[in-house]
Amino acid sequence: MLDNSTLWRVGFARFTGSIGMGFVIPFMALFLYSAEGLSPYTIGAIFSITYLTGMVFQPIGGRISDKHGEKITITAGLLVSFTLYLAIWVLVSLDVNTIFIITAYVMASLGSSFTYSPYYSLITKSSTGSQMKKTMGIFRVIFNLGFIIGPVAGSIVSVYRFSDIFLFASIFRLTELIVLIFLVKPPAWNMGVPTQNGSNNASPGSGKVSRIDRKLLFFSLSVMFLAMIGTQVQVSLPIFAFSTGGITIAEYGYIYSLNGLVVVAGQFLINRIFSKIGDIASMIAGIMLYMVAFIIAGFSHAFLPLVGLIVIYSLGEDIVAPLENAIVGNFAPSGKVGFYISVKSSFWSAGNVLGPAVGSLIIFLLPFGPLVSWGIMDMFGGVSMIMILAFRKQLWKDFKKSPVTA
Repeated sequence: MLDNSTLWRVGFARFTGSIGMGFVIPFMALFLYSAEGLSPYTIGAIFSITYLTGMVFQPIGGRISDKHGEKITITAGLLVSFTLYLAIWVLVSLDVNTIFIITAYVMASLGSSFTYSPYYSLITKSSTGSQMKKTMGIFRVIFNLGFIIGPVAGSIVSVYRFSDIFLFASIFRLTELIVLIFLVKPPAWNMGVPTQNGSNNASPGSGKVSRIDRKLLFFSLSVMFLAMIGTQVQVSLPIFAFSTGGITIAEYGYIYSLNGLVVVAGQFLINRIFSKIGDIASMIAGIMLYMVAFIIAGFSHAFLPLVGLIVIYSLGEDIVAPLENAIVGNFAPSGKVGFYISVKSSFWSAGNVLGPAVGSLIIFLLPFGPLVSWGIMDMFGGVSMIMILAFRKQLWKDFKKSPVTA
C-alpha cells in the first residue's frame, strides 16, 4: 500500500481540492439564505438543479475518461471549477443580480462531473480487487483531511466577509490543478484476479457489458435513496438549525468540520471492524447510522445535539463511502470502470437532485413537527436497504451463472 505512488499523488491533489470545497459546501445554502435572502424552497430548488446538471454530465465525464484518459478529463473539470468560483466571487463583490450568481454556481457543478469518476478510476486501476476497499478508505481519509481545514477556515472567513469563501475555493481549485499536472501520472491497468464479488479485473477491454446490468441498477438505486438523506446535511439541516436559532453560520462550519475529523480519526478502525462482517452487512449498518443521525434533528437542533448528529452521520459515511466505489470497481467489467462508477455517481446525483426539493418540502412546508418530518426523511433509508438486498440477490444469481465473468 505504501508503494502505491498513484494513491498518494492523486490523494494529495484531492486533499488540496477538498480544502477549497470545504469553503463552499457547508456554507452555500446559508449564504443564499442569509446573504441573498432566498427562501428554503427556492434554495432547495437551486440545489436540485445543480445536482441535476451533475447527474446529466457524470456519465459523459466517465465516457471521456475511459476514452481520452483520466488526467485530461480532470484537468478540464478543474479549469471549469476554478473559473466559475472566481466568477462567483467577482459577481458577489460587484453586487450583481442573484440570478447570475446562481447560474454560475449551477454551472460549476460541471467541474465536479468531470473530476469525481476519473479520480476514482485512477485509484481503482492502481489497486487489485483484494486491496480495493483499503485503498478507497485511505484515499477517503486523505480527501477528508481537507474537509477539516476548509470548513474551519470558511467559518473564520464568513465572520469577516462571507463572499470571500468563493475566492478561497477558486484558489484551492487552481492549486489542485497544478498538483495534478506536475505530480499525477496515470497508472497502467493493475492486473487482478476474480474477486468475491465475481469480477475479473483483467486487461482493459476484456469485459463484456450487457445492455442492462441489474447489479449496477440495484446498487445505484440504493446509493440514490441514501443520498436523498445525506444531502440534507448541506441544505435543509443548516437552514433548519439556523432559522430556528439553534446555531450561527460560523458554528455550523465548525460542526461540519467534525465530518472530516471523524473520517480521518475513525476510517481505518471502521474498516478493520467491518472487514469481518462482509460488504452487504456493512452497507446496511452504514445506512442505519444515517437514519439514527437524522432522527436526532427531530428531537433537538441546538449545538450539542447537532454535534452528535454529525458524528453519527460521519461514522455511517466511514462505512458506506469507501464501500460504494470499491464494490462497483470489483464487479465492473475491466475497461468500463470509469463508466460504471460514473453511472453509480449519476444515481447519487439523482438522489441529491431529489433530496433538497423533497427535504425542503417535508421539513419546511408540510404541517408536521420536526420529529415526524425527519422521520419521514428516514424512510428513504429503508428503501436504500431494500435495494441493497436486491443487489445481493442479483449478485449471487449472476455469480452462479458465471462465477468469473459476471
